[in-house]
Amino acid sequence: MEKVFTLIVFSVLRLLRLIFLSGKTGKIIHNKIYLIVATIFGNKTTHIRKWQMLKIGAGNTNSAFVRWQEKIYRSRYWKFALKNVFIKRFLIERLKRKLFYKQGVFLPELVSISPTMKCNLACEFCFANNQSMITMPENILRKILQEQSDLGVNFVSIIGGEPFLCEYDLIKIMSDYPDTVFHVASNGTLLNAQTIKRLANLQNVILSLAIDGNQDLTDTVRGTGVFNQVMAVAEMCRKEQMLFGFSIMINRANFYLLEDNEFLSMLENTGCIAVSFSTYVPIGKNQRSDWQLTIEQEKRLETINEDLIGKYSFFVILGKNGSHAITICHAARRYLHYLPTGQAEVCPFCQIKDDNLNAENNTLLEIFNSDYFNRVRSLTNESIPGF
Repeated sequence: MEKVFTLIVFSVLRLLRLIFLSGKTGKIIHNKIYLIVATIFGNKTTHIRKWQMLKIGAGNTNSAFVRWQEKIYRSRYWKFALKNVFIKRFLIERLKRKLFYKQGVFLPELVSISPTMKCNLACEFCFANNQSMITMPENILRKILQEQSDLGVNFVSIIGGEPFLCEYDLIKIMSDYPDTVFHVASNGTLLNAQTIKRLANLQNVILSLAIDGNQDLTDTVRGTGVFNQVMAVAEMCRKEQMLFGFSIMINRANFYLLEDNEFLSMLENTGCIAVSFSTYVPIGKNQRSDWQLTIEQEKRLETINEDLIGKYSFFVILGKNGSHAITICHAARRYLHYLPTGQAEVCPFCQIKDDNLNAENNTLLEIFNSDYFNRVRSLTNESIPGF
């Protein structure tokens, strides 16, 4: 039944893609249908930004939203995006998750894994600096990936450390789970044209390249020449039609980047599909209180997101975990994080865990429905909005 449903819906979506690419009229027709479907079935509460981006840009054929859609439709990922992201993740698995929930069982929407905390850079703010330098055993990594696949999560974020410092072939491992969307966070300095080609050929990997702003800001934090290395990798991704984005840690000094049109336009021109801004959290061995956002800057975050939506042809992800207030928290609600040791924690930024919960002795489902995760979930469920 699921295969028949997938085939029918994919055929409809494939037709809609052709309508979209046919010209301006096709884009208008496509997005009117898109808007109707989103209005009926979309969750405007937990996906506020996506909804706003759609509502603002769907009717304008030259809008940033339409240009973002075109990046997806013209990439080599379009079939995977329709089948595995839209149909499986947003339709089928969403229904499965609701059925589990009715039975009192919680499923994560995202599994975050740090296969290693090793890194060839030494960024001062990074929480990985005070972690063990071991690498997660390959059999444990595969166990986690198989469990999330069997449950139908199919969305994994690979972070670290620098993931491409793992002793095993991470790309080969990801290729063994073709239905899973892999978001891989990397500093970009170990990637070359051959590696990018291998990643692009998988068509299920979205690369997130870390920078700290313009060349001066990035090289000050990460080392001379790093910014140019990352931009070269971005160009490789563009040439291979690989979906990629940037991640930027916002602190008191570079906060202005959120309103720097020249910088944001430069990112847009690379062809990226998303830019993730996360605010500095004072963890790790070199905590900097002078990097924490001021109260005024945190208040500005409440309105700055609306200014960014629909302005650039990349999806804006704006994390607002600040020092004075936590306005968004998905710990134990939407995701969990595995350390290289195999231990599970509710969030990589929280760094508190139950030592008895680990991938070797517990399944993903057991961990996510443990007493410890339930206790944390009861706290984060108290009127904290989603995004």
